[in-house]
This record gives sequence, structure tokens and C-alpha cells, in this order.
Amino acid sequence: MSESRDFNQDTIGQCWQIIEDFKKGCIQKGDTLLEIQSALQSAIAESEYLTQEDFKTGFQHFLKLLDHASRDEGFQPQGQESALRRVTEKKNIENSNLITPS
Repeated sequence: MSESRDFNQDTIGQCWQIIEDFKKGCIQKGDTLLEIQSALQSAIAESEYLTQEDFKTGFQHFLKLLDHASRDEGFQPQGQESALRRVTEKKNIENSNLITPS
């Protein structure tokens, strides 16, 4: 039977903040995953008892949270929404300039 080992509260808080930054649109999903991976790996390197098996369990947990945040109904990170709106508005302006009265 394996002993239960947990990441320290600083690491858990850091991973939660990374997910919150994703929700705000500050970082993209791929970068979010890399930052969570980095935080967990750093905690393992500094720990005398955490192992790669603990990394796997911790990473899967935060991956599920991130996937859940991504699937929330109507969820679109604010930064991406603003960027999409700007591109759409630019295209509308460009298209309206192409239409000339006959």
C-alpha cells in the first residue's frame, strides 16, 4: 500500500493561480499546462519524499480542472474573446470598404 503524499500549499496555490490566469485569458491552454508541469516538477525536486508518481497524480488532477474550466458552458478566456472581437470588427470594416455604391 502506498503512502499518501501531498504537494505543499504553495505549489497547490501556484497551480490554482495558473488556472485562474487561463480563465482570465492571460495565458493559453498549452502554456497553462507547461506552467503547471513546471510548478509540480520544481516541488518534486525540492522535496525529500515526492516522486514522479506523485507528479503524475497531481498533474492529472490539475489537467481535469483545466479541462473542466475549458468546457464550462460559454467559457472563452476574456483575452481571447477580445482578440476575436477585434479581428471580427476589422474584417467587417474591410468588407464594408469593398462594397461600393453602384
